Amino acid sequence: MPFYAVIVLLAIFTLFSCGGGGGGSGLTTISGKFVASYVKGLRVCVKGTNNCAFTNQNGEYSLSVNTSSVVLEFFVRTQSSWLKLGESSYKPVITPFDLAGRNGGFTLAKVIHALNNDTNNSLSLIDLTNVVVTTNLSSSISDEISNNNTFSLNFTYNDVPMNLLFNATSGKVFVNGQEVGYRKWLILIYMNGDNDLQPALSQDLSELSSVTYPAWLKVVALTYNASGTGGVYESDEVTGSFRLVSVNSQEPNMGNYQTLKSFIQTYTLRYPAQYTALIMWNHGDGWRSPRTRMASFDSSQNDYLFTYELKKAIEESGVNLDLIGFDECFMAGIEVFSALANFTQVLVASELEEPGNGWDYSRVMAKLIQNQNAEPFEFGKYIVDAYEETYASSDTNYTMLAIKKEQVNTILSRLNALSQRYDSGLKSQFQSARNNSFEIPNTDGALIDLKDFASRLSLQEGQELEEAILNSTGIYLKTN
Repeated sequence: MPFYAVIVLLAIFTLFSCGGGGGGSGLTTISGKFVASYVKGLRVCVKGTNNCAFTNQNGEYSLSVNTSSVVLEFFVRTQSSWLKLGESSYKPVITPFDLAGRNGGFTLAKVIHALNNDTNNSLSLIDLTNVVVTTNLSSSISDEISNNNTFSLNFTYNDVPMNLLFNATSGKVFVNGQEVGYRKWLILIYMNGDNDLQPALSQDLSELSSVTYPAWLKVVALTYNASGTGGVYESDEVTGSFRLVSVNSQEPNMGNYQTLKSFIQTYTLRYPAQYTALIMWNHGDGWRSPRTRMASFDSSQNDYLFTYELKKAIEESGVNLDLIGFDECFMAGIEVFSALANFTQVLVASELEEPGNGWDYSRVMAKLIQNQNAEPFEFGKYIVDAYEETYASSDTNYTMLAIKKEQVNTILSRLNALSQRYDSGLKSQFQSARNNSFEIPNTDGALIDLKDFASRLSLQEGQELEEAILNSTGIYLKTN
């Protein structure tokens, strides 16, 4: 059976890269937003100056500065002065993770919510306007967290005395003795059922609705079906239910990259989390002819979301994802992975055609809920395991893998080295290996298994490529 990735013959021999940049200076106004939920009443200052502003109910602020390259400091009010939360180079959207890093930001976000006595992460607006902190801290809260120092703050929230405790040993934050929660994972699902997949869409929404979600796991799905209806479903931080929260006022074109870009930007801004996953749900065609290199198809709009547009949507969103998964057919190709590896830590996909019902989301979510501390590659493994459990007792041929971006880059490097060996003298050997490699069913011979191809070449570079594909520390695979 196939082991890893699929490849088009001509794609072996070409790799692409691109880059760019720019800058500027001069008197300008910078506008930005701070979110951990929207945060109102946060003092924002150009570092080392009294050039300051306050965030409004949308977390927004603006400052006049003489350069766009500024460092900003963020403060909450004390009885006589200001307590610094942390600092960050300016960018349009800043979160606690920018102030205190991946792990420290998770704690800092809980501190911010604690200042509004929001223990279950249910408030969409944190209002610091009437919060007054009493403290003897000599450094910023971000520094205290980064230095792993236990600390306590007394504060008033709407004139009610409160106590906040950060326990560095456990990593937990408490307000008045009650533990404060925050969003560990945000999972975005782009569920395009505006095609022949409407029955599968209904089943998967039912599976997602069967789960009771903890506050640290936020799931948001944008859906549309062939009947002309759809909307946004979200898990609820208080009840744990998964429900329709808004109906599309007009039909979204799910084949347009701008729709996906807006979806990513809107909900990563609204629900910042320590880890963010994007799941693409639709038909997939891997990497065959240019016409079918797609990751989504909107039948009513007759519009294809091609792989390059998927990359463009993620790139222009400005969001660094932690996991990109494909509940789609044929997407575990090195060409697809190479296009997206710079935008995520982990990729999850199937080399073969998926059954119509695809992933069992009740199994996937249950596995993640059982381990709140799961990191992206662990979550990827849970998806793979859930897929195996779903189809192991059936006659369905299946394969599903999770791969780290570092392993994608290693495989690309080995593949590039192998392509350099190709010349007229080895043409027949390469052609023979290609002709005899495992062909992915239902792809008209366009896609083959890369490991099988590498193993059929009597070349050191082929062996090194095969070894990279077999690396169990960077790849997790289940197949029958």
